[in-house]
Amino acid sequence: MTTPSLPDRGQRTDATTVRVQVVNELGLHLRAAARFVETAARWPCRVVVGTVGPVVDGKSLLALSSLLARQGTLLTITCSGKQHAPAADALRELVAQGFRSGSDST
Repeated sequence: MTTPSLPDRGQRTDATTVRVQVVNELGLHLRAAARFVETAARWPCRVVVGTVGPVVDGKSLLALSSLLARQGTLLTITCSGKQHAPAADALRELVAQGFRSGSDST
């Protein structure tokens, strides 16, 4: 299994990187990770997510779960390719809202 990597600084790329803190009391638990993956899947771009270690595929539930991100963890989300900017904004908003969509209480 290969770990996705961020583009080298020397490469020209169409990418947006955002950093957002996990505010959800339960952290990036399975249901929250599923919402993240669902949201990421709506966009045609590549999504990678990391904390202080390696980055993982943001469209993989198993990979996201491996981050073990607790409340207070700072996530770095990089979206590259088509529609990277709106994808990054949507994912940042989802995390900032505690993975809530609409009137959820998760």
